Amino acid sequence: MNGTTVVPNRKAWQQLWTDPEMLALPLLTAWLAVNEPQSEDEDDNPMNWSPLACLLDLQDDFDVTVHPAVFNRLMAARSLLLGNQFFASLPDFIRICNILTSGVHSTKSLDLADSHEIVWGITEAMLIVAPDEEDNIEFDAEIVEYIREMLISEGFTNTPGVLLPILGEGLPAVSFDEYSDDIAMSQGLAQNAAGRTNDLTEWLTERYFLCQQQLLQLPLTKSHRGGLEKWLAKSR
Repeated sequence: MNGTTVVPNRKAWQQLWTDPEMLALPLLTAWLAVNEPQSEDEDDNPMNWSPLACLLDLQDDFDVTVHPAVFNRLMAARSLLLGNQFFASLPDFIRICNILTSGVHSTKSLDLADSHEIVWGITEAMLIVAPDEEDNIEFDAEIVEYIREMLISEGFTNTPGVLLPILGEGLPAVSFDEYSDDIAMSQGLAQNAAGRTNDLTEWLTERYFLCQQQLLQLPLTKSHRGGLEKWLAKSR
């Protein structure tokens, strides 16, 4: 907002920027709504600001200390609109998946993206990028292999639905024949493996609806919605 706009319902906006449970898509939507470029000058375009400039602008406009998880998710979401690193670079893929899910990514230790972080990172990234069918977005082969190996290491035998378009043939079949003498053991292992996919799918669904709820509850005015429409028109 460049410090020039009076903010209606300031308290609601302050709560938004300090709530570590806020997800990236609602945060990006809110940020774009209050940061419509005021001129054609590229320096006035918030998408061209440095992360520090974005942070200082938020703190100045809303008189608030932005929560680190909120700012990390916002910057991760913005990066998805600025380049294709998420789809082309394994380190960037892991980092963004971690941030979109938990709000943090450790650079001091090995911080791999697990199955939950992978499925939510991909789901929210696709919601943010919103590619058309003809865009034909593909993940780098190294990323695809990482996803496959992580699922296998966690004991998945069925590919979660959201990952099927990425993994193609899915996961290799797993046999429990070595436990054929113990039918109960064999059945238990098979049920446990299938349960992992069901649990992950249920968790993903709950998080998707949380994202939807947060979007609906954003304190947007008619003016904010007009700003969003201009952003959308500009991005087409």
